[in-house]
Amino acid sequence: MLPFFPWPACCLLGPLGLSNYSMPVPNDKRIVFIPLLIFISLGLIITQLSLLSSSTVPTGSGISYDHSSSIVAHLNYTGDSIITYDQSSSSTSTMAASSQNSTKDDYRAFLFATHPTYGMLLLHCTRKKKKPPHFQAPGGHVDKEDFEDAIARRPGESHESPDILILAGKIGAARELYEETGIDIRFALNRLHPVRLWKKSKKKSLFCELNHRLFFKLNLEGNDFLTDGNESMNTAPPPLMVKLSDEHQGFIFEPNASKSVDLLVEHSGGKVSKALEKAVKQDEIKSTKDKDDDA
Repeated sequence: MLPFFPWPACCLLGPLGLSNYSMPVPNDKRIVFIPLLIFISLGLIITQLSLLSSSTVPTGSGISYDHSSSIVAHLNYTGDSIITYDQSSSSTSTMAASSQNSTKDDYRAFLFATHPTYGMLLLHCTRKKKKPPHFQAPGGHVDKEDFEDAIARRPGESHESPDILILAGKIGAARELYEETGIDIRFALNRLHPVRLWKKSKKKSLFCELNHRLFFKLNLEGNDFLTDGNESMNTAPPPLMVKLSDEHQGFIFEPNASKSVDLLVEHSGGKVSKALEKAVKQDEIKSTKDKDDDA
């Protein structure tokens, strides 16, 4: 916090005593000179008060992004909380809430859902008018209701906290996964983990964020799938079924992570493909071997 030095007050009170002291200023000019000094002094005081108010730190939990330092956002992988990392001192600390209100922004959340044997789950879409048939990762928009749900689950937490954004992203991603495939993890959000896309966060972005898109990873299990529904488009379909929505016309399991990057290039303006490529480079997402390769 900046010290409140009393010189503005001195400048303000000084001219009031001009009439009691001799000054080399003609009497006809004192009428202009004295009000001018008072006006300048008032401006200095207002500036000082403005600096004092802007140097305060907001209260709450989450992150306060300090643009004057190298503090950047990191994710704490032991839970949903966010911590920060100071590159200059290599120290971490919990910070106050961010000044950005995420509930007013257009966010999307996507899942890299991978089965340990068969690979990544990709949905096939053929009904986009301006796009050729292509593959998509499960996910979509984080709705207003998702943010309201997140806020209700964290009473007392600032709506501007990145923790709320991460939780709302998880809620939205789980909802989209259920709507698109019938796989239901809506009551097991702890299975969703933010995907590290960056070695060092940039500007206000979180480690799992790229262009207002949040990315999570999910390890699929056999009992996540349905016993009756749609089979995959793989040559030898594994015994894992989903219930596709009208938005998608098929799905595959792709064991090769690099090939998944290529298959997703048409999804969400190429941002999902780019995020997956970064996640692979960070060793967050790995290729799996199917049964034929293990034989």
